[in-house]
Amino acid sequence: MKNKYSVSMVLPMFNERESIESTIRNAVGFLSDFNSDSEIIVVDDGSTDGSLGIVKELSKKISFLEYVCFNKNRGLGRALRAGFNQAENDFILYTDSDWPVDSGVLRKAFDLLVREKADLVVGCRNGKRELLYRRACSFFYNLFVKAIFGLKFKDVNCPLKLVHKKIINDIILKSDGPFIDVELLVRIKNKGYKIIELSYPNIPRKLGKSKFNSFGAIMKAMKSTFIEIVKFTPELLSRG
Repeated sequence: MKNKYSVSMVLPMFNERESIESTIRNAVGFLSDFNSDSEIIVVDDGSTDGSLGIVKELSKKISFLEYVCFNKNRGLGRALRAGFNQAENDFILYTDSDWPVDSGVLRKAFDLLVREKADLVVGCRNGKRELLYRRACSFFYNLFVKAIFGLKFKDVNCPLKLVHKKIINDIILKSDGPFIDVELLVRIKNKGYKIIELSYPNIPRKLGKSKFNSFGAIMKAMKSTFIEIVKFTPELLSRG
């Protein structure tokens, strides 16, 4: 029996030629349990490796697969905002385009959201994850943003967030980069909505390469994030 709720799954994508077809097929399998109006929205953030061509071909066979294209890389925040704006269904599910979460975990997230009458479920990855320097950066970044914004979540950048579309409509997201994850949590918290955390075993990437697999890439992302922290913190602390 299908769930009566409709879901918009948003998948930001940048150079995921090796993994995007598998991810979309996993998404199709997951959404088969839901309302027939559910949709998959791939936001191509200026890929240069042929990822978009794969998505376009699959969209000819999968009627509820949609895509948004950027002509150059504009950042995770811009990609997610485009996907959120295009989403039309009851719930928005955001995860990465290498499918880092088991479908069973996604079902648990949905069950938790409904059972607890929550407005947002945010994931928390457990177990072995990244290289040492990436784990260290993530650890200190989480401490930093929790101290500034009073967040209680262990993994603010976790690529699993499930939220009511009406909640997204009630906030204004502005980040263009990785800070979008923190901004989303803070703006929803500032509105007084209920946020639930879901812990789950991390699934190591099986296909393709992480965009943060080098120290230089992490430093670039941290620079972008720091600029947006300085830019948006006064507004967020004023409960904007």
